[in-house]
Amino acid sequence: MTAGGRADLQAWLGYRFRDGELLAQALRHRSYANEHAVDPLQCNERLEFLGDAIVGAIAARMVYERHPERDEGWLTEARSRLVRNETLGRIAGEAGIGELLELGAGVRRQGGHRQRVVLARALEAVIGAVWVDGGDEAARACVTRLLGGELEDLGDVTADRDAKSLLQQLAQAENGETPRYSITGERGPAHEPEYTAEVEIGGKTLACGKGGSKRAAEQAAAARALARLDAGGAGARD
Repeated sequence: MTAGGRADLQAWLGYRFRDGELLAQALRHRSYANEHAVDPLQCNERLEFLGDAIVGAIAARMVYERHPERDEGWLTEARSRLVRNETLGRIAGEAGIGELLELGAGVRRQGGHRQRVVLARALEAVIGAVWVDGGDEAARACVTRLLGGELEDLGDVTADRDAKSLLQQLAQAENGETPRYSITGERGPAHEPEYTAEVEIGGKTLACGKGGSKRAAEQAAAARALARLDAGGAGARD
């Protein structure tokens, strides 16, 4: 990570580190530590743990303060959209964090510097480092700066409500059945797996879905099943 890269990232964050090693650690992936005999405790996982909690708490406060008219369900979904890997990974990618990451050669060859989950976790680690270096207000200012535009673009988050819950309500209301999910596939590297899930109702498979976690794959399958049911096409799967 070059000095110029560090300076650009700090300008983007709107925060200048007093302890530059904290920023370096936030951008050091475990794969790099494994290949370079670096103490694993000096990679970014501890800072990521901290940043994950900090980003979630600040995002919750942002949606709570901005939308006093909304109920708990809407606020929960809005916060989820702000802090999910897709959102944080995209923001980190736009900031060029991928090029600053210290990655193992194998992970870099696999495109780890472009993978949303790797980028999202690195951004969380950076926010954790900001909190350690500058405290609550510094971290809040950074997160507010980064997520402010996303908050404006939330729109109608009701479309993203828990698809599994909606499908269960629909299935039980129509025929008293409960959807059943099964994980039918897993592929990809350990740091970014892709799962495939199927959902069936009454012994009939409705749809399949894919995601970076088992829960995400099940949610994707439920969303596709809902779309099929809405279209009156609950017959065969893809």
